[in-house]
Amino acid sequence: MQTERNNALTLRYVFALSLIALLSITAFFTLRFAITEQESGAAIINVAGRQRMLSQRISRFALLYVLNAGDRENLRTTLTNDLELFEDSHTALINGGSVRGLSSDEVLILSGNPSETVSDMYFASPMNLNQQVKTFIAETRLLLADPTEELTLENTHLAYILEAARSNLLSGLNTVTGQYQKESESAIANLQFLESIVLGITLLSLLAEAFFIFRPMVSQITKHTHDIQEGIDLLAKQNEVLSTSTRALATVAEISTSVSSILNVDDLLLTVVDLTKERFNLTTHIFTCWMKKGKIWCWQKAQVKLGASWQLKNAPFRLTASNLWWLVLPANAKALP
Repeated sequence: MQTERNNALTLRYVFALSLIALLSITAFFTLRFAITEQESGAAIINVAGRQRMLSQRISRFALLYVLNAGDRENLRTTLTNDLELFEDSHTALINGGSVRGLSSDEVLILSGNPSETVSDMYFASPMNLNQQVKTFIAETRLLLADPTEELTLENTHLAYILEAARSNLLSGLNTVTGQYQKESESAIANLQFLESIVLGITLLSLLAEAFFIFRPMVSQITKHTHDIQEGIDLLAKQNEVLSTSTRALATVAEISTSVSSILNVDDLLLTVVDLTKERFNLTTHIFTCWMKKGKIWCWQKAQVKLGASWQLKNAPFRLTASNLWWLVLPANAKALP
C-alpha cells in the first residue's frame, strides 16, 4: 500500500516537472520567435519605408539628370544605383531574400510571404502597387536610355516619374508601409498574449504542485519522521525495561548468594530489604503474615519509615493462603481494607 502511494506520488511530480519543462521550452521558443519576428518586422518596415525615400530620391535625380548636362554621367551612376536598390527591395518585400541596408556593408534578410492584405495592395485593384513600381522603374530606365537631345523638361518619361513620385506611387508606398507597421504591432501583441497565457499556466502548475504534490509529500515525510521517532522512543523504553530486568535478575542472583548462608529469619529479611533498597532505590515494608479466623494477619518486621498509606499495624489483608508468608511491599503500596 505504501509502495503504491509512493509510486503515485512519483508519477505526480514527474508529470508536474515535465509540464514545467514543456512550458519553459514553449516560453523559450515563443520569446525566440518573438525576437525573430520583431527583427524581421523591423527589417520589412525599414525597407518599405526606404522605398518611399528612394522614390523621392529617384525623381529628384531624374530631374537633375535632365537639367544638369555637365554632371550627367555622375548623376546617371547615382540614379542607376538607386534604381537597382529600389527594384531589389521591391522584389525582396514580395518574395523574400536579402537586400542591402542603409549602409553599404549592411545586409537585411526579409521573409517575404506578405499577408493577404498586403498582397491585395500589391497585386489587386485599385492600388495595384506592384504594377506602379514596375512602371516607375521602366520609365526611369527609358529616361536613362533617351538620347541627349530628348532630355528636356517636356520628356514624357520624366513627366511620369515626377507625377508618380508625388501622387499615386507615393501614396501606395505610404499605405503599404503603414500596413506592415500595423501587422508587426499585431504580431507582437499576439506573442505577448501567448506569453501571458504561458506564464499563467506556469503559475497555476506551480500552485497545483504545491497543493497536490509537495504538500502531501511534506505530510508523508512528517508522518514517516514521527513514526521513526516513535520507534526510537519505543526501542529506548524496551532497552530500559531490558536493562531493569537485567539488573533485577542480577540482584536476585546476588540476594540468593548472600542469603544462602543466613539462617535467622529476621536477619534474612533485613538483608533482603537492604539489598533491594540499595539496588533498586526502594523503600519497602516487610511483614510477617499468618492465617487467623479465616483472614490473613500481617505484622511489620522491618524498622523502616511508614508511607502515608501504611498507618495501620496488625491490619488484616484479603489474601488467600493457608499457611505463613513473607510479604515484601513497596512503601507507596496501599493496604486493602
